[in-house]
Amino acid sequence: MKIKNFLEKLLGNFDNNEYIDLQNKDSIRIIEMDNKEVLNIKKEINHLIIELDKNINLDILLLYKQEFDKEIKQLNDINHKYIKVSKMLEDEKIGEKIKKAYNKLSKNIISTNELVTQLKEIFNQKYNILKKKEEKIKPLTIVSKDKIENPNDTKIDALGLIKKMNSDVNIYHQKLLEIKKKHRSSSENELKYELYFLKDKIIGLKKEYSILEKRKEFKKLKSHVSYDNIDTNKLIKSSASIETLYNLCQKELDDFNIPNEKPKKEKFVVTKKDSELITSSINEDIKNANIEIAKIRNLVLKANPKLKDRALCNGINQFIESTSKLSFSMFPIVLFKNKTIGTLISSILVNNRIRLIRNLVIEEKKEISYIEYSNIEKQIINKTNTMTANKNVLMNTLDQLDKFVLELKYKYRYNKEIEIGEIINKISTLKGQISSLKDELEDNIKISKMYNE
Repeated sequence: MKIKNFLEKLLGNFDNNEYIDLQNKDSIRIIEMDNKEVLNIKKEINHLIIELDKNINLDILLLYKQEFDKEIKQLNDINHKYIKVSKMLEDEKIGEKIKKAYNKLSKNIISTNELVTQLKEIFNQKYNILKKKEEKIKPLTIVSKDKIENPNDTKIDALGLIKKMNSDVNIYHQKLLEIKKKHRSSSENELKYELYFLKDKIIGLKKEYSILEKRKEFKKLKSHVSYDNIDTNKLIKSSASIETLYNLCQKELDDFNIPNEKPKKEKFVVTKKDSELITSSINEDIKNANIEIAKIRNLVLKANPKLKDRALCNGINQFIESTSKLSFSMFPIVLFKNKTIGTLISSILVNNRIRLIRNLVIEEKKEISYIEYSNIEKQIINKTNTMTANKNVLMNTLDQLDKFVLELKYKYRYNKEIEIGEIINKISTLKGQISSLKDELEDNIKISKMYNE
């Protein structure tokens, strides 16, 4: 009988409370297999204890914690099979050979559980030490707006508030894009209600920011330069992203009061100063993205050989998440008075980041080059051309993401222990955002061509 078949016969479905049957002639083989597995788990836990005694950082510790949790789950699964064994052992039909094998297994389970308890304590101690060491600012509870206003009250978590405000800006910006997309398909009153509601939210955010920027905890943040992943809208620097968002919302409301007539052809000029700012913005983000990539490489390099693939996946997951935040952050739009240019630059930044992360996983030794703004600059003659250039960048980004998914699947095709589903889900979400923006651009290109004929 194959192992799989007698496992199914003996163990059945745990959810239905079916356990190992010691009267079955094959039960001794199961006990011996489980004993072997427990010894392997014990060996792995001993190895983890040795590794935790080394000089490691918080990221490596969390990777080891994932491995530890996996070992505990395997141990618990084995324990579950033998919950009713004590009563079965009283049966005279159970042979001495089976009892001896089970007693050996039981002894090893007990000693392994003792190691588990020991390792849990080590993890807790190590985590507390590394957490305090890594945190430059002591974490404090995010408090209500009323408490922010009182400087004499409890200290606040300024970084936590900045993180929340960035999230709010991105959510409100996305909502504004959705309202704009519905402009021609929904009733005027419905859209006005949504815009006034959104405007009220943004005003609340403006007030919250004006209170926060007076606090000493906020002022201390300006001396740090390591919050790029959190502060995607550069709120530590200024409230420009919130102000721009407010103005865009107000503009949408003002448009309802303008008579429905053919709009005047807008002037579209990209100055030399704008060109320099575009180039420097792209180069700066490539530099920041390379720093993130270097951190991932360093994490993989320091990880135990068994955990290198998992370390890489964790790093990729975080990188895709930060890239998704950038794709809809207000910062590129804030940089430029011309929103169309700002949106184009945002698209280029996201595209280059995907090219960078692809370089990290491809097994060939060739590097995927960046998008150079100079190659696009000649296409930017008017608003329609700029939107078309942006649409082409977005289409290329979707292609880059599809290739990246294929490369990930190929890289881990033989490693069933590595779960890339979460990364692929985040990539799908990012693709959805990009596709939505591409569709909106296609509509705007048609309208722009119609009005400028």
